[in-house]
Amino acid sequence: AEAAPKGTMIEALTMNRQGEVSLQAAALGQESPNDLRKKLSVSPWFSNVVLDEQGAPTGDEKRVSFRLRAHLRASPAGREGGPGP
Repeated sequence: AEAAPKGTMIEALTMNRQGEVSLQAAALGQESPNDLRKKLSVSPWFSNVVLDEQGAPTGDEKRVSFRLRAHLRASPAGREGGPGP
């Protein structure tokens, strides 16, 4: 919850059996999607975090739609009992 920039709205979140997580969201500001990608990249829970697409800012609030993909790590570093495959 603290990794996502203020004003981020998750529109869709999916995970497949191989541990690939896909997130479709909207956030305030052009830098917000990349900020979230950076935070997830250094997290012990995710690897191979990719910003798939990012739309142009829309509306008065300059909301930006984006889609991220990442792989869930089988056992996060230093964590016991983490989620498994």
